[in-house]
Amino acid sequence: MYQNVSPPRFLAIGQQLRKVREGRGLSRARAAQLLHVDASSISGWESGRRLPRLDMRRNLAELFSVDISTLFPSDSDTTPPPAVSLIDTHSDLPDMLLRFTVNATRSLRALRLSAPYPTPAHVQIAWRKAVSERLRNHSVAVQRIEIIYDLRRLQEITSNIMRYDGCNYQVKCFCAGLAEVVPAMGGYFFDDDQFVFGAYWTGVPPGNQPGIHLTGEPFRTFFNAYWDEIWRRGTFLNVRGAHDLSEIEAIARKLGLQPRQWPRFVEQARAFEVGDGAPPFV
Repeated sequence: MYQNVSPPRFLAIGQQLRKVREGRGLSRARAAQLLHVDASSISGWESGRRLPRLDMRRNLAELFSVDISTLFPSDSDTTPPPAVSLIDTHSDLPDMLLRFTVNATRSLRALRLSAPYPTPAHVQIAWRKAVSERLRNHSVAVQRIEIIYDLRRLQEITSNIMRYDGCNYQVKCFCAGLAEVVPAMGGYFFDDDQFVFGAYWTGVPPGNQPGIHLTGEPFRTFFNAYWDEIWRRGTFLNVRGAHDLSEIEAIARKLGLQPRQWPRFVEQARAFEVGDGAPPFV
């Protein structure tokens, strides 16, 4: 079972939110209604899985008639200030991805929009193996967003869906059948705390091209809101697990796969391997 481990500060704030809400005699459903949010948002805050954005914190304090510092005490002494640094996509990114993956306590979210690996495959072996191991032992959750632009890409994703059946691995599809995709920005979010963006370029490897590493509350608030917005869109490819590939088959048909070719498509996906022995991608 996936272990959802929240930072102590998040847990403490969540407990305080619940205590104050219950002290006001409000159910989660009623509080959500008054705040114009889903009840799942209240549940997420109170369980410590995430923090409300800054404007919602003010709304919570107003709803409960308390000072905002009662709900969200200052953490300026323990939380580092926002930081931005340029990284080299070729030399810095692989080790950074591996380090953050190993240290992540809850989740890894990947915004891989149609681009090739940002670094040569051989330097990503350790990272891909680390993600695979953590998925298989249920110690991290992965959410992934992809533009599906050809059958090969869809087959690779199908391979991973079958590989990680039963793990906390979710994939959403956008723009199936797009004939041409320009180089795009891609990013990785670790535990709502570390945000790494690699600039995708034509050609592999990309050489000494810049990426960016962001940390701190403003980036956390922005990128979590950004992710929540795009994650609610798109098409789930594995919402019912690898035993049900109906959504994938429907997209394959849109991409031109004939009905008689479907069994072969699945057989090839199931047997998909890469030369270095690591999982093909995340």
